[in-house]
Amino acid sequence: MTSSRLWFSLLLAAAFAGRATALWPWPQNFQTSDQRYVLYPNNFQFQYDVSSAAQPGCSVLDEAFQRYRDLLFGSGSWPRPYLTGKRHTLEKNVLVVSVVTPGCNQLPTLESVENYTLTINDDQCLLLSETVWGALRGTPEQKALVIGGEACMWGEYVDNTNLVPRLWPRAGAVAERLWSNKLTSDLTFAYERLSHFRCELLRLQGRRMCLRLRGKKVVKDTEDRDV
Repeated sequence: MTSSRLWFSLLLAAAFAGRATALWPWPQNFQTSDQRYVLYPNNFQFQYDVSSAAQPGCSVLDEAFQRYRDLLFGSGSWPRPYLTGKRHTLEKNVLVVSVVTPGCNQLPTLESVENYTLTINDDQCLLLSETVWGALRGTPEQKALVIGGEACMWGEYVDNTNLVPRLWPRAGAVAERLWSNKLTSDLTFAYERLSHFRCELLRLQGRRMCLRLRGKKVVKDTEDRDV
């Protein structure tokens, strides 16, 4: 996968390998296979490649790695996942990060290269980035300086009982346009991916079934996940 967009979408792709419609926002390029890998949050770690221009002590990445762990897995312990009879060949508990160009102490600019390639197969789990700014999606302080988009609700009464169901489709649609590759223009395909992503979020909350779009049909999604 090659993208200059959200880190989260690629980690989600790693967790649900082979499910192309789970990628959101849509990356610039990607390749998938039917191979799946087990991810154990208790064992997962980020690791610098020996040939990387950035190494431990690069505070920008060191802090980002810890921040991503907390965002993805929280601070508590996780039970080992229940396997539903599917045979898993390998675990993927280390993401190796390799940065080509030194620059831990340099601030990002409009010309900064933020593309990266994430490769996950039997041989490796590697994030290759030209600069440190391709290996992370910015610090909270940096994100606070960025003006984002807005999704408005006209003539609708919203309170704490209906905010989420009203906010999600609007904010999701805005995020799709702001964060997906600019060449992505298939609205039906975008809606299908947003629908699938919604089901993944519900599944993380313990929901075993949800309705999602498949082509032009609404189907029940009851697929079990192993990770």
